[in-house]
Amino acid sequence: MPGAGHFSVGPVAALQYTLVHIDGFNERGSLLPLQIHADSQDSLRTDFGVRASYAWHVGGVLLIPSLTAAWEHEYLYSVLPINVGSPLSAGATATLFGPREGHDSAIINGGIGAPCRKTIAFGRPFRASSWWQKTRPSLHRSQIFRDL
Repeated sequence: MPGAGHFSVGPVAALQYTLVHIDGFNERGSLLPLQIHADSQDSLRTDFGVRASYAWHVGGVLLIPSLTAAWEHEYLYSVLPINVGSPLSAGATATLFGPREGHDSAIINGGIGAPCRKTIAFGRPFRASSWWQKTRPSLHRSQIFRDL
C-alpha cells in the first residue's frame, strides 16, 4: 500500500424539514380544463448511520475516499394530494394523488476527494438509495443509483 493513511469511522445524523407550497392555476386549451387548487405539503426526515473515510497519501497527493450508510425515515410525506376542479363540473372537486412512496430508505453515499488547499477540494460523489413500502400482503422495494 503506497504511503501512510488514517482510517476514521463515526456516526452521522440528520434532520430535514421541507415545506412546499403549490400555487393554484387554471388550465386552458383542453377538452376539460382543470382548476388546480393551491395547497402545501410538508416532509420531515431523519437519517441515522455511519461514515467511514481513509486519508491516503499517494506521492504528494492526499486522497480521501469515503462511504456513508444510513437509514432514512419519512414521518409526514406520503402521497402528495392535489385538489382539482373544473368550470364544467358545477363546483365539484376531486383529489388526485401522486405516487405512494415508502417511509423507510437505506441510503449509501460514497466518493473520493482530493483537497488541494485548506479551502478547495475536488471530489467525485455517488449515491445509492433503496426504499421499502409495506402493502398487503407483500413488501415492495425500489432502488436508485445516481452519479451526483
